[in-house]
Amino acid sequence: MTDGFNREAAAAAAAPGVLQGIRVLDFSRYIAGPYCASILGDLGAEVIRIEPPGGADDRFLLKVEGFDDGAQFMALNRNKKSLTMDLRSPRGREVLNRLVASADVTLTNMPPAALPRLGLDYASLKQANPAIISANVSAYGPQGPLSGRNGFDLIGQAMSGATYMSGWPGQPVRTSCNYVDFGTGLGTALGIMAAIMHRQQTGEGQEVQASLLQTALTFMNAVLLEASTGVERAPGEGRSPYAGPAELAPTKDGAVVVQVVGPAMFARLAEAIGRPELAQDPRFDTDEKRGEAGAELSAILGEWAGPLTMQEAMDALAQARIPSGPAFSPIQAINDPGVRGSGVFQDHHPKPDGPALPVAGFIARLSASPGTIRAPRGGGRRHARHPARGRLLGRRNRDADRRGLRGPARRLIQSRRACRARWPRGRPGPGALRRRGRLSGRPRRRQAPRAQAGSRSAPASDRRRPSPRAVAGPPSRGPEAPARRRARAHGQGTDRPPA
Repeated sequence: MTDGFNREAAAAAAAPGVLQGIRVLDFSRYIAGPYCASILGDLGAEVIRIEPPGGADDRFLLKVEGFDDGAQFMALNRNKKSLTMDLRSPRGREVLNRLVASADVTLTNMPPAALPRLGLDYASLKQANPAIISANVSAYGPQGPLSGRNGFDLIGQAMSGATYMSGWPGQPVRTSCNYVDFGTGLGTALGIMAAIMHRQQTGEGQEVQASLLQTALTFMNAVLLEASTGVERAPGEGRSPYAGPAELAPTKDGAVVVQVVGPAMFARLAEAIGRPELAQDPRFDTDEKRGEAGAELSAILGEWAGPLTMQEAMDALAQARIPSGPAFSPIQAINDPGVRGSGVFQDHHPKPDGPALPVAGFIARLSASPGTIRAPRGGGRRHARHPARGRLLGRRNRDADRRGLRGPARRLIQSRRACRARWPRGRPGPGALRRRGRLSGRPRRRQAPRAQAGSRSAPASDRRRPSPRAVAGPPSRGPEAPARRRARAHGQGTDRPPA
């Protein structure tokens, strides 16, 4: 599955993104926040996803066979680096402040009242970086009696009236696509980019607030505006209440979508289904009347489409220039030639020997500076455990959280810690001493526990030559040749008798 658009804009895709140089700290989870961050990453921003030790819960949703991470995580966390950090610990707060000082944007999704407890509220972040842009996505927004509550996409659908209008009397129906989440992510990304432009002009950072409820109410604004005048509509029962037919028509091997708006299009539909008299019927002469007579039009459309296959029905509708399409299952959608040829997806191989996974690219197509997917499985745990991830902080590895490190990475850090403890800053390290001939590189033997090494009373197995350090004391700062060191060990050239 190849993105034809990226082939056409290969040179532009290789160029830096429009947000290059912008660093985003992504503390968000699930859909709205991670999708917002992926948009910024597609446009060239450096996005660092920060998770608690062990990984966040949203990493494992929609399990994919053969992969540790879920499908939702892989789809929404592309183009990201990753760090693990315990924000409740003093060390985590210290690291957070240094990261914020080097960042341009922070992105969170939690009730506004919970942000101060983790030091992620705008007031705290502004102390570390006065020009920071702080974006937060919550369920209900920063004000009102519900502002302290948690929530998900479906709550927005339900509270805006969308589930009522989509269902049947007494039976609201949810939309399986989390459109409230994705719409909120889009709106938050737009707000962040507007804040970046404002900062370029004024030097000021600001707070960006978005909520699932605000998105849902905005999308349903026309319906709610009508309702504010006293109009109370019945549930749509799967049809549009404003025009018609706009529904799914069953065929003998599936269903097709038919959507008609305006008298001219309805006249073409009537001709295509062999019922031209419908265009002159006063019951159907306006969109509003056809919406109210949706059940009757559904029966007429079903009689026409029932004996046909999906393809036969769509061919007849396409010939009459009626918008239509097949009702696919997800597996049918991803294998459809029309979908595959649309240029939406890019094939990526998270594992060299694994299957190709279709990852949807940036939602808009820009001819000169398109969004690109540079790291399809960004934010993976392999990045979070990499010993070099401390470089993101501009400091040594010891500043990042290392719980979860295993094998060579842990041994590397432990050896560095031991080295720093034995040779603190300001003193020459083991490499410098070895080059100067003051350190042989051989480990020193332990002294016998019951008698001094080298004494006559010690057993023969324990009679060893004392180490130079035991006899001559710690090495001086000046250079000392190996021959002189050996002479000192045997008492030659000193006033100390041999042991």
